[in-house]
Amino acid sequence: MSRIGSKFFVLSVLLLVIVLSALESRADCINPKNEEEVKSCISNDLVESDKRINEVYKELMKSLDATAQDSLRKQQRSWLKTRDAACKLDSKESDRQKWLQKIMTDRQKTLCVVRFTNKRVNELEAYKADVKSMPSASDSYETTSNKEDYYDIVSKKSHSKGKWYFEVKYNRAKINKKEGNVVLNIETGSPELNTGSTIYIRRKEVYDDSYVNAGIGVDLDNGKVYIRENGKWLATPGSAEGIDIKLGREYVGRLEASSALNELIVDKAIVVNFGAAAFDYSMPDGYLPFVAK
Repeated sequence: MSRIGSKFFVLSVLLLVIVLSALESRADCINPKNEEEVKSCISNDLVESDKRINEVYKELMKSLDATAQDSLRKQQRSWLKTRDAACKLDSKESDRQKWLQKIMTDRQKTLCVVRFTNKRVNELEAYKADVKSMPSASDSYETTSNKEDYYDIVSKKSHSKGKWYFEVKYNRAKINKKEGNVVLNIETGSPELNTGSTIYIRRKEVYDDSYVNAGIGVDLDNGKVYIRENGKWLATPGSAEGIDIKLGREYVGRLEASSALNELIVDKAIVVNFGAAAFDYSMPDGYLPFVAK
């Protein structure tokens, strides 16, 4: 084989390895196997969305006159302040990677940043398509979303003792019709701590039209949370393998989403059951529905 042929062969193999690695990584994000893969997928999305915001922002600035540029600049600064305040972010970290890693350690902050980032990408894309749709200069940021949109559903009952259970069913095929990739937190939480299961649903992927049932068992006598998927426990209730939580605090059941829940709930793409209806799977022994007193 000639040197040129040999080099071409090596390059071809390297290219194939890169392509296969990319496809493997992409496949992991279609159906993440664990929480670490979910975090990795969300982190990659945030990096890409951040790049997209910067790209579209720069493209927009080039197409605007001086007055409109000033307006967009003020709006972007205001958006950053609004996001940081709403998501309770520390903007002092100058290293972008460290800033992102810090966010990813907090489930609620992560979901909040995903929500704001997805919205901003959509807003800037809309302005790029129609410059006239861009609002006039303002020192306050007004999101283009419907003010009636809601992003979480919380149980009306909270508990500090006892053993409690709730279920959330979700249909990936219906959910991924929403704009952008969707992140769901199915969790139990107190003001200081939230723990449970994070679900990542990739936009425009092909999912089978079936429901996944996520069950959450909260043991407030022993300080443990147990998660099940379609009836199978990741750790058996009563075992030491559950997720540790602190005792002596009030906990609620909660579903949070990076996209507005209005249509998803109406379309039954997501069904939240704190115990008002019969559960799909039997509760563990000694557990009660979250709605019980």
